[in-house]
Amino acid sequence: MTVKRGIRIAAALLALPQLVTGIWAVVSPATWYDDFPGVGPKLVSAIPPYNDHLATDAGAGLLATALALIIAAWWGNLGGIRIGLIGFIAFVAPHGFFHVTNPSPHLSAGENLYSSGVLVVELALAVLLLLLALRTARDER
Repeated sequence: MTVKRGIRIAAALLALPQLVTGIWAVVSPATWYDDFPGVGPKLVSAIPPYNDHLATDAGAGLLATALALIIAAWWGNLGGIRIGLIGFIAFVAPHGFFHVTNPSPHLSAGENLYSSGVLVVELALAVLLLLLALRTARDER
């Protein structure tokens, strides 16, 4: 497998959870708020109150970020993948920062760590993929 193909696959896999979460939040914002992630602690409802508009908007942001990255990975152009990853990072970095700096009093310390840890790992993977995509593009010149 080439490095470029690996980047494409990894970018699409990174976007899949965002895609599923975004569709869920747009189609059924109340159940997304009440039940996300569907297993373990209910992470979204741990920071009340529920707001239908905000939940739908958050879902739309997740969906848009995921689609941009998936389409870029599908097309296979490293320039598009870099743009998709930058958009992904622009979404997940402040999202992760919020969770790291605002633990929910409704979650245990371990659940708060899980909630923010997943976002920190996603951010690290996206930054790593972006650096790899930049290096690969430079090496292809």
